[in-house]
Amino acid sequence: SFSEIVLKPTHTYSDYLWSNGQKGNAITITQPGLYWLQATNGNRCSGKDSIMVVRKDCMKGVFVPTAFSPNLDGKNDLFKPFVFGSVTTFEWSVHNRYGQIVFSSNNPSRGWDGKVKGVLQNSGAFTWTCRYQFAGEAVQVKAGSVVLVR
Repeated sequence: SFSEIVLKPTHTYSDYLWSNGQKGNAITITQPGLYWLQATNGNRCSGKDSIMVVRKDCMKGVFVPTAFSPNLDGKNDLFKPFVFGSVTTFEWSVHNRYGQIVFSSNNPSRGWDGKVKGVLQNSGAFTWTCRYQFAGEAVQVKAGSVVLVR
């Protein structure tokens, strides 16, 4: 879907005429296309300009890294998914090799720091599962593994 966009000049004029026939100082559009404005100042001097509004295909999905290094160097210290789009449901968990949950969250921006009950975990492989739903779409389930690197 295409969001609403308000088109408005940066300066104030005495008269406005938009490509859609409106005469206000701004218009709200909901579709891509070519829009123009003819503006006239107090001295009856007028000018015309146009803008092409195009649809942008935004990235959408859940992307999960395959490794992280929680060594507090500011790079890859947390293991968390990258979520692009409007998520209405989100649940994810990380499991050790015995299948025990070592981390879980309903917040996609909250990541695992490589600790379990405050204890640093050794390097190794962990598995994860993620259940999520984007607005207007079916529930999705993903699973995978991640390597903790010390």
